[in-house]
Amino acid sequence: MLAQKEEASYAQVLERVRALRFLVVMRPDGYLAGALSGKPLQRMGRVAVREGRLMAGRFEVGAFYWDKGGVFYTVDGALSRPGILMGELGLERDWVNAALDGAEDAVAEVMVALGQLITSPVRSVQGLAQLPSAVAALIASSPEYFARYSALPVQEQIREAARLSTHLLMLYGSAAGTATRLGAAGARLPVLSLTAEGALALEQVAVPVGATAAVLGTGAGAVYVLTSADSGPGEAGDGKAARQGFKSFTEGNFRENLARLTGRMPEDAHAHHVFPHVLAEKF
Repeated sequence: MLAQKEEASYAQVLERVRALRFLVVMRPDGYLAGALSGKPLQRMGRVAVREGRLMAGRFEVGAFYWDKGGVFYTVDGALSRPGILMGELGLERDWVNAALDGAEDAVAEVMVALGQLITSPVRSVQGLAQLPSAVAALIASSPEYFARYSALPVQEQIREAARLSTHLLMLYGSAAGTATRLGAAGARLPVLSLTAEGALALEQVAVPVGATAAVLGTGAGAVYVLTSADSGPGEAGDGKAARQGFKSFTEGNFRENLARLTGRMPEDAHAHHVFPHVLAEKF
């Protein structure tokens, strides 16, 4: 309609452009917008590649459509006549549903990102390295949940990791956290862990000296996800012991753990085995 090799007055140009006022175009962000004004009308769907074309719902990105009172049709090659019915504007969403739509998109984006990171099923602590550090530490420090998580198929592991990442992002602004070593003796800190069902649990824990943690949040709202305790040479770290505020449950830590349990460390006191060695075979 516009591609004509002829002179036209300003009034004629305005008249021809006015005929295009019913046209809308699909933007790359999934919004239909007025072709002349650029004003967004409504988001028609998440943009995705389908059959080699970039689509948002039934609408192709970059294509023009004819708007007849909020009902959209394809157009002919001259952009002058409506064709096939494609869709219509939905009812205006209230702020709650608009927020839920945004949250759904955010979760979907997190899942896509994690799907690219998790290349194999997580069956061990080493496999958790595929996840954001705070999420990995949270799962590793929750043995009952980890036992269930490690048995899930990879698709479910991705979904669960996305759920936990989204919770941490929304509550604390990060799914990675800042690594730190805790040095205050007997300090009680808000420690985050998971129940066997995967619910977030926050409790005050007497954290052992030398434990390392991922810090989420800042200031008074900061919480900690314990990653390890400072075990002596040859000692194995115990994630559950660390979460409960003890060193690993080994012979060399018996006195220290007893003091932490009772809150006392008497001078020149000794802690002995609960059962006598001479009856070890009976036990």
